[in-house]
Amino acid sequence: MDKLHTCQNTQKIEVPFRQLNKVDVYRILCEGIIPRPIAFVSTVDCDGVKNLAPFSFFMPVASDPPSLAFSVTRKRDDSKKDTLMNIESTRHFVVNHVTDNIFDQVYQASTEFASDIDEFDKVGLTAMPCKHGPASYVLESPLSLECELYKSLPIGDVSTVITIPCSKAWWLYYNCW
Repeated sequence: MDKLHTCQNTQKIEVPFRQLNKVDVYRILCEGIIPRPIAFVSTVDCDGVKNLAPFSFFMPVASDPPSLAFSVTRKRDDSKKDTLMNIESTRHFVVNHVTDNIFDQVYQASTEFASDIDEFDKVGLTAMPCKHGPASYVLESPLSLECELYKSLPIGDVSTVITIPCSKAWWLYYNCW
């Protein structure tokens, strides 16, 4: 179990987060906000190559219109991730719900694959066509939210972009409703 959740002290100290390195700030944020849902985002590039990527900084924003937000950081080489480039170019993507039955594939999809790799094929998930744009949803996920980009907002040193979509359609297993 992580340190933050086993601490029993009753006295707090101020943590000067601006003096901490990025790894420590990330660790404190992640340990302080759990459990965190995962946005398993599917996109497609202009050449039709399908992309999958999990994002753990994710939340619902509003119900009217149905909206959510997730943050996309940059790759280790400081370039934009395929997911963000695809969303910016097509303005369409799907947020798929993560369950135990697809956890291993979601974890595999966290790998930085080359941009020309179809990640549905690579991790063994089934791509299903959407009705409102070019991205596919994950058949094995019980809930998939087909989305259109509403706004993209750079945060901090522009290594993170908050992506706010509006949901266009929901794909839900019949027995889940």
